[in-house]
Amino acid sequence: MATEAATERGGRSRVESYCDTLASRERALWAVVVLAALADVLLTYYGLQIGLTEANPVARGAIEGYGYWTMLVLKGGALSVGVACWVALPDRFSPVVPLGLAIPWVVASAINFTLIVYVS
Repeated sequence: MATEAATERGGRSRVESYCDTLASRERALWAVVVLAALADVLLTYYGLQIGLTEANPVARGAIEGYGYWTMLVLKGGALSVGVACWVALPDRFSPVVPLGLAIPWVVASAINFTLIVYVS
């Protein structure tokens, strides 16, 4: 019964349908990843300049110990892990990788922007 509820007409599951929808938008998702990562880095840098603090303890320690450029290193590392996972996954499921990278970076950028506006 659960299989029947999860299957659409034509014998495809909802998960397969969602993966196909994501696959058709994969290039746009990667663009969002790059833009969100850059926005997060730039907004974090600006926020730190105006007196805000980094909430992520790993990033905070790296920035305090090695400087602002480490934000790019951390983003690059996360992006590298994401690309490795993207390559390793079957094609039909690989679009979840840019989605999984984009969501937290978009949220972080929105939070940074909101805090900057509030403080300014």
